Amino acid sequence: MAEHSLELRWTFIAWLLSCVWGTYPVLARFLQADRGLPAFQLLGAAQGMVGLVALAPRFARGEIRLSQMRSKTVLIYSIAILLRSCTSMLATRLAPAVYFQLISQLTPFFVLGLERVFGSVAIPVYFIPCLVRSA
Repeated sequence: MAEHSLELRWTFIAWLLSCVWGTYPVLARFLQADRGLPAFQLLGAAQGMVGLVALAPRFARGEIRLSQMRSKTVLIYSIAILLRSCTSMLATRLAPAVYFQLISQLTPFFVLGLERVFGSVAIPVYFIPCLVRSA
């Protein structure tokens, strides 16, 4: 019974995150186009919130050390994330949100495809049913 409850909880979290991921372009477009918030100010606020919620507690508990943040890999990954965030924020301002939303919703499938081509990970068991249900 406890295992079923845990599975249900993770299914709900996955569904909730998918909804948040899908509404992000629409919310970003609304805040930029209708409310007039500058794209990079919005991006800075969003990244700042992520830093506070995700990284600050881990630094406080000692799980992440400052010396780890100085590695070349972290720097390259951070630059890639920053560039992707900038292009995503500008795309929601310059393109209709529905186009950006469709591409965003396909991201997990693109990642799985790239991982399948370049990596050695097998397709997850629930991928095909998920793909059929979302089509």
